This record gives sequence, structure tokens and C-alpha cells, in this order.
Amino acid sequence: MKILYRTLFVLFFISSVHAIEVEGDVEGEWTMDDSPVIVIDDITLRRNDELVIQPGVEVFFDRYKFFMVYGRLTAAGNEDDSIRFDWHNANSKWRSVRLIDADEESIITYCVFLHSERTGHYQNPESRGGALYLEETSIEVSHCRFSFNHTTGQGGGFLLTVVLRTSYTTNSPAIQPVLTALPSALSVPMHILHITA
Repeated sequence: MKILYRTLFVLFFISSVHAIEVEGDVEGEWTMDDSPVIVIDDITLRRNDELVIQPGVEVFFDRYKFFMVYGRLTAAGNEDDSIRFDWHNANSKWRSVRLIDADEESIITYCVFLHSERTGHYQNPESRGGALYLEETSIEVSHCRFSFNHTTGQGGGFLLTVVLRTSYTTNSPAIQPVLTALPSALSVPMHILHITA
């Protein structure tokens, strides 16, 4: 009888988890019904494709996996329900979200980036942007938190084009964008900076 109860409990627990596994090309929409989304191999959002990640979705990366974005990414959490990018297993760092010449309509708001790592030679662009890296990309990144990320290059938390109301803690090395211009009227509460990778 105990075996029957244990079996029923295990079946109930498994059926209550709605995780999906992704690899290769991605597009479409990730909802709470899909969460957590487990990245089992590198994923790519191709040019002209779109991926919408709904508030509250958790995206967990297997060791050394990353997300390359060339298309339109809408990762729009909200104040009560952020989107989380994190490792799948403790002490198995993942390798960042990288937007390269991505669609300018992309948006990353109310997201949390945790436990990522980029390694390599300090001068190599592949070692930059521990959790988030933007190259030839200008998008809105707002109300995000970057914590416990690392790189051997520049920008433990992120290296990007535009930052808007973003907080960061415990990244190694500290966030190191290269500042190229300030808007003529810098609004301190908004923290708008134009920086480049």
C-alpha cells in the first residue's frame, strides 16, 4: 500500500511541473504554463523572428549554455512578477544573453539575471558581458537586477548600449561599460546613460 501512495505522489508531483526544454532556434511565446523553461543547449532567436517571454517565467540554463538574440526579444516582466534568468543546477554557471544587431523593438524589463559567467582572454569580446551583452544593439533595458555574475572580461553583470533604471549587486568584476556620451540633460532619477560595448 505504501508503494501505491508513493507512486501516486510522484505521479502527482511530475504532472504538476510544466517545464519545457529548449535548444537550437526559438521563437513564439513562453508563458507561465511553460515555466520553468530549461535551456539544455545553446538557443538562438533568428533575425526576423520574435520571442515573447511573459511575466513570471523562469528560464534556467544548463552549464555553459547561452542565448543568442538577432531578432525581436520581448522579455517584459512587471513590478510584481519579474522574469528570471538563472542556472539550472547550483554551481553550473550559464553563459549570458547576447543581443547582436538585434531588433530595436526588443525590450528587457523587470528581469533578474543570476549566476552567469563568461570566460576567456580579457580583450576577447566573447569574455564580455557576464549576464547580458549588447553589440550593435540599442534597446530599452529597465528595472532589471544583475547579481552573482562573473566575467574575465568587461562587465560582470552586463555590457550594453542603454541602461535605464537598472540595479546590480555582487558582480565580478563590477559593471564596466565604456561611457561614450551623456544626453544633454541627464535625468538622475532615470539614470539614462548611452554606453557602448
